[in-house]
Amino acid sequence: MAKPTWTKNPKVERARQEARERDELARRDLELAPRPNDEGMGPPGLPEDVSALSDDALVRMMTVLSGWADYLEAELAAAEVHERGCNDILEVIEAEGLIRNWGESGSVNVAKARAKVSSSEVVEARDQAQVAYARRKYLTTIFNRAERGAALLSRELTRRLGREQVTRRADRYST
Repeated sequence: MAKPTWTKNPKVERARQEARERDELARRDLELAPRPNDEGMGPPGLPEDVSALSDDALVRMMTVLSGWADYLEAELAAAEVHERGCNDILEVIEAEGLIRNWGESGSVNVAKARAKVSSSEVVEARDQAQVAYARRKYLTTIFNRAERGAALLSRELTRRLGREQVTRRADRYST
C-alpha cells in the first residue's frame, strides 16, 4: 500500500487559518492599550527608597508604571491567544503523524514517538509553539514586575495621604 503524500494538509491549513483569525480578533476587537512612550527602554525600575521621591515624582512614576501594566496585560492576552493557536496547530500535525504511523507499528507508544519526530512540519510547529510559550512567559514576568511596582507606589501614596490626615487633625486641635 502506497503512502499518501501530505504536502498540503487541509486540516493543518484550517488550524493555521483559525489561529491567524484568533490572533486578528484579539488585536482588532480589543482596544489595546498603546505602548507607553519610553524611547525603547521598557518599564522603568523603582528607586531603592520610594519614600525619598517627591509627591510629584511618585505620582508620575505610578502613572507610567500603571500605563506599562495596562499595555503589558493586553500584550500578554494576545500572546496567550497566539500560544494557544500554535499548540492547536501542533496537536493537529502530531495527530496526522500518529494516523500515518499507526499501521507501521503495533505499539501506540511507538506510533506516538514517530509522530513527534516524523516530519520537519512537526518540528517546525513545535518550535513555533515553544517560541510562543517563551514569549508569553517573558511577558508575564515583565507584566507582574510592572504591576507590583505600581502597587508599591500606590501603597506609598496611600501612606503619605494617611500621614497627612493625621498631621492636619493635630494642627486643628493644637492651637
